[in-house]
Amino acid sequence: MKRRIQNILNNEGFSILEILVASAIAAMILVMISTSYRNVLQAITGVSGYAEFYENINLAINKIDSDISNTFFDRYNKKTAFIGDLNGDNSTLNFITTKHSKFHISGSMIKDSPYSDINEVGYYLKEDTQHSGLFLLIRREQLLYDDEPDQGGRESILLENVVNLKFEYNNWKSWDVRWDTRANKRIVRAVRTTLLVKNYQNKEEKFIFTTFIDKYR
Repeated sequence: MKRRIQNILNNEGFSILEILVASAIAAMILVMISTSYRNVLQAITGVSGYAEFYENINLAINKIDSDISNTFFDRYNKKTAFIGDLNGDNSTLNFITTKHSKFHISGSMIKDSPYSDINEVGYYLKEDTQHSGLFLLIRREQLLYDDEPDQGGRESILLENVVNLKFEYNNWKSWDVRWDTRANKRIVRAVRTTLLVKNYQNKEEKFIFTTFIDKYR
Protein backbone atom coordinates (compact mmCIF):
# COMPACT_ATOMS: atom_id res chain seq x y z
CA MET A 1 0.00 0.00 0.00
CA LYS A 2 2.76 2.35 0.91
CA ARG A 3 4.56 1.61 -2.37
CA ARG A 4 1.33 2.26 -4.36
CA ILE A 5 0.82 5.69 -2.80
CA GLN A 6 4.46 6.49 -3.48
CA ASN A 7 4.02 5.55 -7.15
CA ILE A 8 0.92 7.76 -7.50
CA LEU A 9 2.72 10.74 -6.02
CA ASN A 10 5.80 10.20 -8.17
CA ASN A 11 4.11 9.43 -11.48
CA GLU A 12 0.70 11.20 -11.64
CA GLY A 13 0.72 14.59 -9.75
CA PHE A 14 -2.13 17.13 -10.41
CA SER A 15 -3.80 17.81 -13.72
CA ILE A 16 -4.24 21.33 -15.11
CA LEU A 17 -8.00 21.09 -14.52
CA GLU A 18 -7.48 20.23 -10.86
CA ILE A 19 -5.10 23.15 -10.43
CA LEU A 20 -7.61 25.54 -12.09
CA VAL A 21 -10.46 24.32 -9.90
CA ALA A 22 -8.35 24.66 -6.75
CA SER A 23 -7.26 28.18 -7.78
CA ALA A 24 -10.87 29.20 -8.44
CA ILE A 25 -11.97 27.91 -5.04
CA ALA A 26 -9.09 29.72 -3.34
CA ALA A 27 -9.95 32.94 -5.17
CA MET A 28 -13.60 32.68 -4.11
CA ILE A 29 -12.57 32.17 -0.52
CA LEU A 30 -10.28 35.22 -0.65
CA VAL A 31 -13.09 37.33 -2.18
CA MET A 32 -15.48 36.23 0.56
CA ILE A 33 -12.94 37.03 3.28
CA SER A 34 -12.18 40.42 1.71
CA THR A 35 -15.89 41.30 1.38
CA SER A 36 -16.62 40.27 4.96
CA TYR A 37 -13.68 42.29 6.26
CA ARG A 38 -14.78 45.36 4.29
CA ASN A 39 -18.36 45.04 5.56
CA VAL A 40 -17.18 44.68 9.15
CA LEU A 41 -14.88 47.69 8.75
CA GLN A 42 -17.71 49.78 7.27
CA ALA A 43 -20.00 48.76 10.11
CA ILE A 44 -17.42 49.75 12.72
CA THR A 45 -16.80 53.07 10.96
CA GLY A 46 -20.55 53.72 10.74
CA VAL A 47 -21.13 53.02 14.42
CA SER A 48 -18.18 55.21 15.40
CA GLY A 49 -19.41 58.06 13.18
CA TYR A 50 -22.93 57.70 14.57
CA ALA A 51 -21.76 57.78 18.18
CA GLU A 52 -19.39 60.71 17.67
CA PHE A 53 -21.97 62.78 15.78
CA TYR A 54 -24.73 62.44 18.37
CA GLU A 55 -22.33 62.88 21.26
CA ASN A 56 -21.21 66.23 19.78
CA ILE A 57 -24.83 67.24 19.19
CA ASN A 58 -25.78 66.40 22.79
CA LEU A 59 -22.83 68.35 24.18
CA ALA A 60 -23.74 71.42 22.11
CA ILE A 61 -27.44 71.25 23.03
CA ASN A 62 -26.70 70.79 26.73
CA LYS A 63 -24.34 73.76 26.73
CA ILE A 64 -26.77 76.07 24.95
CA ASP A 65 -29.66 74.92 27.13
CA SER A 66 -27.66 75.42 30.34
CA ASP A 67 -26.48 78.90 29.38
CA ILE A 68 -29.91 80.14 28.32
CA SER A 69 -31.77 78.64 31.27
CA ASN A 70 -29.39 80.45 33.64
CA THR A 71 -29.80 83.84 31.95
CA PHE A 72 -29.15 86.75 34.28
CA PHE A 73 -31.10 89.96 33.66
CA ASP A 74 -31.59 93.13 35.67
CA ARG A 75 -33.85 95.67 33.98
CA TYR A 76 -32.10 98.48 35.87
CA ASN A 77 -28.63 97.41 34.75
CA LYS A 78 -27.99 98.18 31.06
CA LYS A 79 -24.98 95.87 31.04
CA THR A 80 -27.14 92.78 31.57
CA ALA A 81 -28.54 92.88 28.06
CA PHE A 82 -30.19 89.97 26.24
CA ILE A 83 -29.81 90.56 22.50
CA GLY A 84 -31.12 88.20 19.87
CA ASP A 85 -30.74 89.22 16.25
CA LEU A 86 -31.09 87.72 12.78
CA ASN A 87 -28.34 88.14 10.20
CA GLY A 88 -29.55 86.75 6.90
CA ASP A 89 -30.77 83.22 7.57
CA ASN A 90 -28.82 82.72 10.79
CA SER A 91 -29.37 84.00 14.31
CA THR A 92 -27.02 85.50 16.84
CA LEU A 93 -27.58 85.62 20.59
CA ASN A 94 -25.63 87.54 23.22
CA PHE A 95 -26.57 87.58 26.89
CA ILE A 96 -25.39 87.22 30.48
CA THR A 97 -25.47 83.81 32.13
CA THR A 98 -24.56 82.38 35.50
CA LYS A 99 -22.55 79.28 36.35
CA HIS A 100 -23.87 77.58 39.46
CA SER A 101 -21.91 75.27 41.74
CA LYS A 102 -22.60 73.58 45.06
CA PHE A 103 -19.12 74.17 46.38
CA HIS A 104 -16.67 77.03 46.61
CA ILE A 105 -12.93 76.48 46.89
CA SER A 106 -12.80 78.54 50.07
CA GLY A 107 -15.98 77.08 51.54
CA SER A 108 -16.57 74.25 53.94
CA MET A 109 -15.67 70.74 52.79
CA ILE A 110 -18.47 69.31 54.94
CA LYS A 111 -21.49 71.23 53.70
CA ASP A 112 -22.49 72.85 50.40
CA SER A 113 -21.35 76.42 49.78
CA PRO A 114 -23.40 77.53 46.76
CA TYR A 115 -21.99 80.28 44.53
CA SER A 116 -22.24 81.45 40.95
CA ASP A 117 -20.14 83.29 38.37
CA ILE A 118 -21.74 85.77 36.00
CA ASN A 119 -20.33 85.65 32.46
CA GLU A 120 -21.03 87.26 29.12
CA VAL A 121 -21.86 84.68 26.45
CA GLY A 122 -22.57 84.76 22.73
CA TYR A 123 -23.69 82.19 20.16
CA TYR A 124 -23.32 82.64 16.40
CA LEU A 125 -22.05 80.96 13.24
CA LYS A 126 -18.77 81.46 11.40
CA GLU A 127 -18.12 80.26 7.87
CA ASP A 128 -16.10 77.06 7.70
CA THR A 129 -13.31 77.87 5.26
CA GLN A 130 -12.54 74.15 4.86
CA HIS A 131 -16.07 73.13 3.83
CA SER A 132 -18.12 75.26 1.45
CA GLY A 133 -21.67 75.98 2.58
CA LEU A 134 -21.06 74.85 6.15
CA PHE A 135 -20.53 76.82 9.35
CA LEU A 136 -18.91 76.47 12.75
CA LEU A 137 -21.10 77.07 15.80
CA ILE A 138 -19.14 79.49 17.96
CA ARG A 139 -19.55 80.07 21.67
CA ARG A 140 -18.05 83.33 22.88
CA GLU A 141 -17.39 83.78 26.59
CA GLN A 142 -16.12 86.73 28.57
CA LEU A 143 -15.59 86.28 32.29
CA LEU A 144 -16.80 89.80 33.09
CA TYR A 145 -19.71 91.59 31.43
CA ASP A 146 -19.28 95.18 30.27
CA ASP A 147 -20.84 97.96 28.18
CA GLU A 148 -20.39 95.92 24.97
CA PRO A 149 -22.55 92.82 25.52
CA ASP A 150 -21.95 91.47 22.00
CA GLN A 151 -18.16 91.82 21.83
CA GLY A 152 -14.99 90.62 23.53
CA GLY A 153 -14.01 87.43 25.24
CA ARG A 154 -12.70 84.15 23.90
CA GLU A 155 -14.21 82.14 21.07
CA SER A 156 -14.43 78.34 21.01
CA ILE A 157 -15.90 75.98 18.41
CA LEU A 158 -18.90 74.22 19.90
CA LEU A 159 -20.03 72.28 16.82
CA GLU A 160 -18.93 71.70 13.23
CA ASN A 161 -20.84 71.00 9.99
CA VAL A 162 -23.68 73.38 10.88
CA VAL A 163 -25.98 74.45 8.05
CA ASN A 164 -28.28 76.83 9.94
CA LEU A 165 -28.81 78.25 13.43
CA LYS A 166 -32.07 79.89 14.49
CA PHE A 167 -33.19 81.31 17.83
CA GLU A 168 -36.81 82.27 18.49
CA TYR A 169 -38.02 84.14 21.56
CA ASN A 170 -41.31 83.60 23.37
CA ASN A 171 -42.90 86.79 24.72
CA TRP A 172 -45.89 84.89 26.20
CA LYS A 173 -48.11 85.71 23.20
CA SER A 174 -45.96 84.78 20.20
CA TRP A 175 -42.51 83.78 18.98
CA ASP A 176 -40.18 86.53 17.72
CA VAL A 177 -36.95 86.16 15.74
CA ARG A 178 -35.42 89.24 17.40
CA TRP A 179 -35.31 90.43 21.00
CA ASP A 180 -33.41 93.25 22.71
CA THR A 181 -33.89 93.98 26.40
CA ARG A 182 -32.22 97.37 25.92
CA ALA A 183 -35.37 98.44 24.07
CA ASN A 184 -38.23 96.56 25.74
CA LYS A 185 -36.76 96.28 29.26
CA ARG A 186 -37.97 92.73 29.86
CA ILE A 187 -36.63 89.23 29.39
CA VAL A 188 -38.27 86.53 27.30
CA ARG A 189 -40.08 83.54 28.78
CA ALA A 190 -38.34 80.91 26.66
CA VAL A 191 -35.98 80.43 23.72
CA ARG A 192 -36.53 77.91 20.95
CA THR A 193 -33.32 76.78 19.24
CA THR A 194 -33.20 75.12 15.83
CA LEU A 195 -29.97 73.52 14.63
CA LEU A 196 -29.60 72.16 11.11
CA VAL A 197 -26.48 69.99 10.90
CA LYS A 198 -24.92 67.63 8.37
CA ASN A 199 -24.45 64.22 9.94
CA TYR A 200 -21.78 61.56 9.53
CA GLN A 201 -23.48 60.38 6.29
CA ASN A 202 -23.46 63.91 4.85
CA LYS A 203 -27.24 64.19 5.29
CA GLU A 204 -28.96 67.14 6.98
CA GLU A 205 -30.59 66.58 10.36
CA LYS A 206 -32.66 69.11 12.28
CA PHE A 207 -32.65 69.44 16.07
CA ILE A 208 -35.21 71.64 17.84
CA PHE A 209 -35.38 72.25 21.58
CA THR A 210 -36.99 74.83 23.86
CA THR A 211 -35.29 76.32 26.90
CA PHE A 212 -37.22 78.13 29.62
CA ILE A 213 -35.51 80.93 31.51
CA ASP A 214 -35.08 79.76 35.12
CA LYS A 215 -37.37 82.41 36.59
CA TYR A 216 -40.23 81.06 34.42
CA ARG A 217 -39.68 77.33 34.99
